[in-house]
Amino acid sequence: MRQALGIAAALALCLPTVARADDPHHAAATAARPGRLGMVVVALDRAKQVSFAGGKEGVLVQQVTTGSAAARAGVEVGDVIAGVAGTPVAAPRAYQAIVKTRKAGEPVALIVFRGDMPLALLARLDATPIPALSWIPDWKDIARHLRAGSGAK
Repeated sequence: MRQALGIAAALALCLPTVARADDPHHAAATAARPGRLGMVVVALDRAKQVSFAGGKEGVLVQQVTTGSAAARAGVEVGDVIAGVAGTPVAAPRAYQAIVKTRKAGEPVALIVFRGDMPLALLARLDATPIPALSWIPDWKDIARHLRAGSGAK
């Protein structure tokens, strides 16, 4: 009986807890994570700067994740992001630095050029995904660990 309780305790420590979406602790943990827009941006070369945004600085949207905050806001592949949250963006690192400082759920204003046409878009940031577990406990390892702690072989 003691060994069964020990195994249950070890599993409780090793296995992740599955949170429900309506759980207030889950909501608080999600809001505390950094936000993300869900798009890949690259630097504009001088030729693209002139042709896409009339000479304005910005970053070129190379990919937009389906269903992401950027997609819901209306960002499209080929758009040029000139500003995020009121701050001009001239390089991909600047874009990433601005987004990283914002929390999931925050609204973020985007200044976008689609060809020559400037657009003001509003996106509500998604939560940065939690990395998947890379290790799942093996029953034999857990049992071996418990036996070693109790002195049994």
